[in-house]
Order: sequence, then structure tokens, then C-alpha cells
Amino acid sequence: MPDWTMLKECKLFDCLSEKGKEAFLPPGIFYWLGRAKKEATINATIGSAYGPASEIGLPGDAHTVFYLPGLMQFFSELSPAEIFPYAPILGAPDFRSTWRNWILEKLKPAGRNLDALLTSPVAAPGVTGALAIVGELFLTPGESVILPDRYWENYDNVLCANVGSRITTYPFYDGEDFNIPALRSAVDESLASQGKAVVVLNFPNNPTGFSPSVATAQKIAATLEDAAVTSGKWVVAIADDAYEGYVYTDDCLQYSIFAELAGKRNVLAVKLDGVSKELLFYGARLACITFGVPESCASKKDLLAKELEEKVGAVIRASISNCNHPVQQLVRRSLESKMGLLLAERQKVIDVLRRRWEVYNREMEKADRSILHPLASNSGFFSSVDLVSAKANDVADLLMKEFKVGVVPSEAGGKHSLRIAFCSVEERDIPRLVTSVFEAAKRLSRK
Repeated sequence: MPDWTMLKECKLFDCLSEKGKEAFLPPGIFYWLGRAKKEATINATIGSAYGPASEIGLPGDAHTVFYLPGLMQFFSELSPAEIFPYAPILGAPDFRSTWRNWILEKLKPAGRNLDALLTSPVAAPGVTGALAIVGELFLTPGESVILPDRYWENYDNVLCANVGSRITTYPFYDGEDFNIPALRSAVDESLASQGKAVVVLNFPNNPTGFSPSVATAQKIAATLEDAAVTSGKWVVAIADDAYEGYVYTDDCLQYSIFAELAGKRNVLAVKLDGVSKELLFYGARLACITFGVPESCASKKDLLAKELEEKVGAVIRASISNCNHPVQQLVRRSLESKMGLLLAERQKVIDVLRRRWEVYNREMEKADRSILHPLASNSGFFSSVDLVSAKANDVADLLMKEFKVGVVPSEAGGKHSLRIAFCSVEERDIPRLVTSVFEAAKRLSRK
């Protein structure tokens, strides 16, 4: 944490609240991103899809952030009524209805009739903002929220520093699969010590790029249901679906685990999804919060939804007031009239990322396992490697200085790992990326 020299010297530090005194931007991802922009020729720190325009069927070879051209036309077609007024607190009704239809479309592969279980989505300022709203709604300061030991570092900022909860972790992997027994143990401990358990499930996972199989996802949902029913308490199961849809193998879950959680006894399923990754519209800062109620509450869903919406709306009104109205209308128009086109355009991006992921894994297979241990991955924007004996920050620093390669290190929980964003690295550069990671780790490994 910074020492706040100027704030203290100017006698302003004591003006801050206790929360204000503790607030700081963790250096993590943005520190390494900032360095990579200045120092690296291969930048694998960015959680956005980049590459030559021609890779996704656009004219030219200029390096660009990948986007969906089908969204572009609507910027000039919005009417004044869709641009200038405030949006309602919960979001524009027509946008909310369209996003609900979008969710149901995405969840069709689950083969379940989820319409009766889903509430109307509530607009939020990005999935990060949605997480903060849901955290404030369901977590009392000091309560535990359950996460795997491989999690996005900003959960610390959102759920601990902002909401005031404590993060309880469990080992993410059981060999090459998800660790269901460890999850069950963490949930049981939480249910024994507080009034409910709050669990965040993030698939595809950031930072590992792992998604479970359908069978494993169904076991996860059944495990949470059994833990809740056995204890006589509730589990709030939050599906962080920021990277929904980006899957590269047929044997992993092709849809959100929310579809398996909704309807379970004593489980309130909460879906957080948005346009940043799903529609490659990072600057929009638009997401949604959607609840999936238990089957036992399906007949009362509309009344229950109204009360849940009022709770969410109260948190929104007290913080951000409402979300960007023109973006809601632009997304609504796009999904209503061009959903098929947008899906086809996005598939081109998924295909590019799949090829990068395949090259990355093929190259990683060559790495000496006494130096690096690649973690199982099959989806998302990232993959991760554990360093057997080298220190993550030292390896990342060496990579930047001598190899001109940017990655994001983590030393959380005593594990030394590197997050590698293949989403932002051209396919031709991935062999050099992997070779550089191995050589830097080898040089710093303890004999």
C-alpha cells in the first residue's frame, strides 16, 4: 500500500474515512499492463482480444481491438429519445426484455425450460459493477464469500475492500478437473459459521481459462443444493459469466453454469453477464443481474422478482443511480434485429482465439515440467502456468526487461503463477511467447 506522503504532509489524510484511508489501487494487473505497453513487443497482459483486422474478416491488417461490425451502424441510428433521457433505475424495460431473451437463447444448449425461473435482468455498470451491487446486497461486512484459490485479483478490491467481506478459498483443481470435494468442504464450513453461504463460480475462469464438463457442472449444482438442504440454510450461487461463450473444446460446458443452478432447492442463482466480452463492447460498461429462483418458488416468481428488484434498485439508486441509456438502446436494437449476424461475427473471433489457444497448448507441451506446470484450460481469454521453483514477480520482471514479453504474475496464497493472455497475442508470436516464458523461468529456477 502507498504511504500517502502528500496527503499526510498537507494534513488531508485525516479528512478521509476509515474506508478512504484503506482504499488503494492494487498494483497487480494494471502495473504490468502499464509496463508492457512501454517495454514489451509481445503483450500478454491485456484481457481484450486484439489482432490484425483481417483475422476477423475486416479490411486491412491494422492491429485493432476485435469488435463486431454489426454493432457499428446503430450508433448513428439512435433517436434523441434513446440517447438523452435518463434510463430507469433498473434499466430500460425494452433492453431488459431483450437481454432476457438473449439469456434464454444462450442457455438453450442446457436443454431446460428456464423461462419460468428467470427474473427480468437489471442493468448494471459492467460485470464488475454488478458484482459490487450483488456483494453489497448479500454480504454483511465480515461475512465470508467462497472462491477458488485461482481467482481474478479484483475480487479482493470489490468484495473485501469495498463490501467488507472475507474471502475463503478452496483448491480449484483436483488433478485436471474441478475440485468438488474442496468446494463442498468450504460451503459446509461457511454454512456452519454464518446464516448462508455465498459462492462465486467463474467459468470460463479468469485466470486459468478452465471450464468444467457438463457432468461436472451438474455435480457442482447438486453439491450446492445438497449442502444447503442438509444445513437448512441457503446458498447464494453467483455465476460470474464475463467470458461466457468462449469455449474451445466440445467436452467442456458450452453455456453458463447458471442453467444448472437455477431451480435448485435452497439455492438462489445469480447471473452476472454483460457486453464487454460477449459482444466485444468493452467501453460500453453495461452488464445485467438476473436471478434464477428455486422450482419451489416458480409459482410466486413475479412477486418474488418484484421484491428482489426493489432491493437491487435501492443499492443502484444509492450508488450509480442508473446506467448508460444510449448503450442499452444500441444493444437492444442490435440483438433484436441482428442477433444472427452478431453471433456469426463473434464466431470469427472465437475461431481466432481457439487457434491461438491450440498453438499455446501445443507449445506448452514442450516445456520441461520440472520448470513449468501448465494448468488445465479449455476456454476464455487466458491460460496460466505454475512455476515449480521460480518466483512469479521475478520471472515477469525478467520477461519484460530481457525478453520484451509482458505477462501478469501472481504470488497469492504462496502459489507462484503467470497469467498469459493469449487473446491479445497474434498466433505467429505465441511460440516465442511460450519459449520466452520457459527460458525466463528456467534461468530463475532454484536448482
